[in-house]
Amino acid sequence: MQGNREHFPFTARAEADLLANRFVKEGVAAKGMVYAGAGEKCMGVLKFDTVNGDVGTVHQDGDVKLQVSEAVALNDEISAAANGKGQVAAAGEHVLGKALQAALADGDVIEFRIYRGKYIKP
Repeated sequence: MQGNREHFPFTARAEADLLANRFVKEGVAAKGMVYAGAGEKCMGVLKFDTVNGDVGTVHQDGDVKLQVSEAVALNDEISAAANGKGQVAAAGEHVLGKALQAALADGDVIEFRIYRGKYIKP
């Protein structure tokens, strides 16, 4: 990591079995969470594997690990892909942060900086 920039973690209850280092969004239940889908806005990145019904820690700011669904270059802007993985952001998608290191393929885990002020890529 490029310095310790983890801030503002919170907890939410998993509405399915969820793997760490993926984007999550609000679920159906109060204080619930599920994986974010492709291009969707999210609450943050899940820190640890969390089984259905358990409470997990979500980071919404700072430097975290993120699993990606494709090759990513250093400093690429990242959005959510299917099943909460990260992907290179395309026009019209919610940009959630930037890659702090490159990835070669689906399933790689990278260092990632969550943007506090997220925006839609023009």
